[in-house]
Amino acid sequence: MDGRVVGADLLPVGTSRRTFSLLVDGHSYPVKLEPESDAVRVWFADAGTSARVSVENERERLLRDVKQPASDERRTITSVMSGIVSRVLVQEGDPVTPGVPLLIIEAMKMENEVRADGNGHVRTIHVTEHARVNLGDPLITLGP
Repeated sequence: MDGRVVGADLLPVGTSRRTFSLLVDGHSYPVKLEPESDAVRVWFADAGTSARVSVENERERLLRDVKQPASDERRTITSVMSGIVSRVLVQEGDPVTPGVPLLIIEAMKMENEVRADGNGHVRTIHVTEHARVNLGDPLITLGP
């Protein structure tokens, strides 16, 4: 909003699938939503104006906020959710590139792949299969 990221709640109003109440900073705005290819257009009913916004859930925000470190430093990938490590897909010493699956965390019967955030090698695996992890727990350390 005005170039800054804000938290907001969106609640449906009535039976329409496009009419909502947008709650931002304690103020409620009646809005209509129109999906676009990579964003959402929000129409503010009271003002007769619209804004194109990007929408992300808490998990996406956490992933976006992870600092992209230089490839020559060690970095530890931490869990963005609580769950059970169902599979570890790499071994210490394995080379990785961005997007390579490292392990799988199962939560509420859904599997979530944890992927490498850059180039490097697996230096330390902090978890074992069937281990319970919580938000922020270290999973794997990557390095040069």
